[in-house]
Amino acid sequence: MNRFRIFQKYNSWLNKYPYRTNALTTGALFGIGDIIAQEIFPKEKDLKKFDMNRTIRATTYGTVIFSVIGDKWYKTLNRISLPQLNNTNSKKKIITLLLRVSIDQILFAPFGLILYYGSMSVMNGGNLQNVRSKLNSQFWPTLYANWLVWPMVQLMNFSIVPVQYRLLCVNSIALLWNTFLSMRNAQ
Repeated sequence: MNRFRIFQKYNSWLNKYPYRTNALTTGALFGIGDIIAQEIFPKEKDLKKFDMNRTIRATTYGTVIFSVIGDKWYKTLNRISLPQLNNTNSKKKIITLLLRVSIDQILFAPFGLILYYGSMSVMNGGNLQNVRSKLNSQFWPTLYANWLVWPMVQLMNFSIVPVQYRLLCVNSIALLWNTFLSMRNAQ
């Protein structure tokens, strides 16, 4: 099956079963990111042991939580524009694009990290104190790293990718980001 047919099949599933398709795709990419983190960048003490439960947690987070929130977020963000900027003037389109990226990075990036670290801590059997501890140690360094990567990605995503494919675009690029998140979460 060539790549074009794979994309046609994916597009067909996305049109018929948008939530299911996004959930399976997002979950798979979160799981693969965790596998990469464990196999290519293992912690010293974990060199010989693959943690399947950790991969299941990452896959579950991607499937059940991020896929739903991410899909809704990109559709909502696509509707955001200032009323006076709705014409075809390219300067106004650029301002709308920058507004969307700014809102994404100021609101969703911090929220997403809190949700990720909180969910992963709870799924790992942690309590509120564990969540606080994880956020205290990982939130700001991860958010700074996020701001080095995602604004440029989102500029391209919001400017050239149709809204129904934005979650897939982010998930594809996020394979490396998910690897990074999984490594940070394991610390």
